Amino acid sequence: MKEKLLNINKIVRRRTNETIQEVRSITGTMAEMAKDTLAQANKVLKTLLPESKKDEMLKLNLLETIQAVETVIEQTELVNAGGKPENRIVSIADTDARPISKGKLGKRVECSSIRGNSRRSYHWLQRS
Repeated sequence: MKEKLLNINKIVRRRTNETIQEVRSITGTMAEMAKDTLAQANKVLKTLLPESKKDEMLKLNLLETIQAVETVIEQTELVNAGGKPENRIVSIADTDARPISKGKLGKRVECSSIRGNSRRSYHWLQRS
């Protein structure tokens, strides 16, 4: 997966007309890899037997993560087909985070949670 992300960085720097198609090809491959991982996670989820409240919370967290990743895969496939997803997920750790255009040098886009009292930490993205 890391290798695929590094390939995207190299391709985007070239700024040619073929860049979009190459990036879509790589993200499509990454989505297929993520589907395989999701299948494994679903198998694990089915075999988990919580013995305490903490175990139940971990199982719930795994379920939420699986659902978020499924949504990201669907959105990736939609973008690769030329569509534009609504309510785009920008952080699997905080699915309520939304991109905010700030226009700052070095940080043109930041992400913040729309929930006031999020139990998850804030995540920031940069676009160059």
